[in-house]
Amino acid sequence: MKKFVKNFLPYTLIAMAVLFINLFILRFSFVSGRSMEPTLHDGNCVLLWELAYRPLAGDIVITDSENPIKSHLIKRIIATAGQHVRLSGNQVYVDDILLEEPYLGEIAVYEDMDFIVPDNTCFLMGDNRNHSRDSREIGCLSYEHILGKVLFRLF
Repeated sequence: MKKFVKNFLPYTLIAMAVLFINLFILRFSFVSGRSMEPTLHDGNCVLLWELAYRPLAGDIVITDSENPIKSHLIKRIIATAGQHVRLSGNQVYVDDILLEEPYLGEIAVYEDMDFIVPDNTCFLMGDNRNHSRDSREIGCLSYEHILGKVLFRLF
């Protein structure tokens, strides 16, 4: 029995560590859909940071499915709680500053919106604005429904 424990204990500890890391710190996820093109494409694998993540404007995040679409979403944070968002024509303003968005693939045209992001929520948009169901449609999402930040694309 001692030999069995000695031989398999390291593998058991490694498996437990990998499981812990996957559940609470880092997670692999796959992009589904075109809403983040040209930044991310359908089928890309991304690495997600979950541990003590605090939403910041500009971050690409993945949400849980607790939203009106009832699906996990991958979007860019445009604004966080307390910020003033204004969409007009083909421009986005945050706190009355025109948002520089070099990651957009095509010009988007927005319905006019003007609001303050509510407490403990953020305003999310896909990079492929003309083909994205995001906060323009479903409203701001609570921080508690953000699983984490995309660190990088693996493939």
